[in-house]
Amino acid sequence: MRLNNSSYQMAFYNTTIEVICPDEICLEKSTLMTQISSKALSSRQTETEKWRTRV
Repeated sequence: MRLNNSSYQMAFYNTTIEVICPDEICLEKSTLMTQISSKALSSRQTETEKWRTRV
């Protein structure tokens, strides 16, 4: 079942109906991408700092 409003998701929690909420999926993916970007950025800063200390 597709829900456009995630507030109704709990109504189907203890049933065998699989609920898909596009808004929630987008939020999860966006949060994941933000975390990945933050880790990549901090990794680059660390590499730059290592390079500066060698020069």
